[in-house]
Amino acid sequence: MPKRQWLLSLLILILLTNTVFAIRATPAKFDIGYAPGDSATIIVQVGGTEDPQIEIDGDLGPHVTSAELLKDDNGVYSARVTVTIPTNLTPGGHSFGILLSEKDKAEYGQRPQVGAKVKLRVPVYLTVPYPNKYLAYTDFEYDRKLNRGDTMYFTVFLVSQGSEMINT
Repeated sequence: MPKRQWLLSLLILILLTNTVFAIRATPAKFDIGYAPGDSATIIVQVGGTEDPQIEIDGDLGPHVTSAELLKDDNGVYSARVTVTIPTNLTPGGHSFGILLSEKDKAEYGQRPQVGAKVKLRVPVYLTVPYPNKYLAYTDFEYDRKLNRGDTMYFTVFLVSQGSEMINT
């Protein structure tokens, strides 16, 4: 019986260990403001890897002017991405992604035969305002515990996505 308890406690210890050897990035996402013609620089801290790679994707990807990986004195990597916000974007949401991955490692003179390669995507969002006044709903709530004949009250959550302020 003590041997069983020892094995069970060892299994629980292994399952509850919070050590992860994987690529990670902070912050997890970015929202940049719409300022046509201006440049925005995004810096992402990269950890859990010795030799990261960087790629860019998305509809704003062609407008990224530079994407580089920097390593500080402590061995911590930072991805610095600069995007120029175009002046001819259509109203609505636009985005691009910063894709971070590890380079393949050669072990014992050969490439690994079994393994997994992960790409981590850090999304960067840009919302171009619509001309004049424009409302969009984000959520709709109502009381689900209604009986037939009861009055139904609901709430609609709205966000102004236009270039003009809505006062009433």
